[in-house]
Formats: sequence, C-alpha cells, structure tokens
Amino acid sequence: MEANIGKKLVLGVASLAAVLGLSVAVGNVNANAATLPADTSTTANDTTGSVSGESNAHVQVRTGYLTLQEVPDLNFGEAANTSTPQTNIPLHDNQTGLGKPQLVVTDGRAVKDQPNGAGYNVTAALSNFSDGKNTQGNGWGIQLKQGSGLNNDNNVPVNTPLLTAGANNASQVLSVQPGQGLGTTSVDYSKSTDASLNMPANVNPADYNAPITWTLNAAGPQNPTA
Repeated sequence: MEANIGKKLVLGVASLAAVLGLSVAVGNVNANAATLPADTSTTANDTTGSVSGESNAHVQVRTGYLTLQEVPDLNFGEAANTSTPQTNIPLHDNQTGLGKPQLVVTDGRAVKDQPNGAGYNVTAALSNFSDGKNTQGNGWGIQLKQGSGLNNDNNVPVNTPLLTAGANNASQVLSVQPGQGLGTTSVDYSKSTDASLNMPANVNPADYNAPITWTLNAAGPQNPTA
C-alpha cells in the first residue's frame, strides 16, 4: 500500500512538471537517500576517516595611535551605616557600569627616535557620590592598591593614589616613560585587595554612585611618523 502511495506521489510531481513545461529529476522515495549535512563522513559507520571544516580569524592592526581602550568599574557591594567613619572597605567586584575590570592602554605610535614608545600617563579623578537626589560631602574616597601592570609580558610600575571624592585635582595612576610602553599595557582591578572605599559616618541608606574620570595624556613627541 505504501509503495503505491509513493508511486502515485512521484507520478503526480512528474505530471505537474509536464503541465508547467518543467523538467524534473525523479528519484526513489526512500528515507535512506536523504542528503548528508556538510562535513559528514560519507562512509556509513566509518571508524577511520576524517572530515574538516574551516573558520575565520581576524585582527586589525593599526599604527600611529595612542588609545585608552578600557577603564575599570569598581563595585564595593554593601556597607553598613555606622556612627564612625569607615576605611578600607574592600572591593567586591566590577559589576557596575560596563562591568570592566581593567585599565587598558594601547600605544601604537611610531615616533622618531622612540621605537619602543613615546611615553604617556593616565590620571584618575573621583567625583562626589550621589544617590540620584542628594550629593554627599566630605569623607568619601577610593584607595587604588594595584601596584603593577603588564606590558608585553613585563611588569610596569603603577601608582596607588587615594582618590578623594570631589577633589579638584586628578591623581596620576600610570606613568610610562619615553622609550617604554609600546603595545598594550593593562592594569587589573578585579581582586578585593586591588581597591578599597573610605566612607564617612552617618550615611543615609541608599545606593550611591560616583563617576571616575580616567584621562590618558600623551607624553613626549606626539607626531607619529609614516
């Protein structure tokens, strides 16, 4: 019965193609004739053959630019409201803002007489904390504690300043001398010991945020050569 249905189906397709003036290749109605997916061994139950596929890897290399690629977000989690100021509240994680854990600078400048980099510095300034309605006053600060960074598999010195909330001046975090820093330099702030928060007494319960402005300043010759 099933064979007759298959024959009728094939004949029906052929008849329709003839009416429309089309040519059609008619094969057997057989589940075993299904098309194999790409990159599948064509021998049934093969235990020795192999197949391969091809993907793509991409990178865009540029020269002549000094770039601030990433800045860290610092989340200090929960803190208790106390009658005395608190210091050294440890970093909880980086899950705030964009959730980035690192300060990353890439120096691709080709400066005459400085083949290994023209030098640069990075500063940070902490604005006042606010809950969206009220801005907090004195007593807030962030102590940066990460003292080293990585550049081309070598450690580079990093400053550990206290960022005072609302201060008019920025603090220097990273200072790379001319003749150093070519390529990518990264400073990681992901561990609880990499930063801490100072908080004044009697802070009203709320969620507080404060922007940190990281500024990359080019140092030495700034005109890349061709």
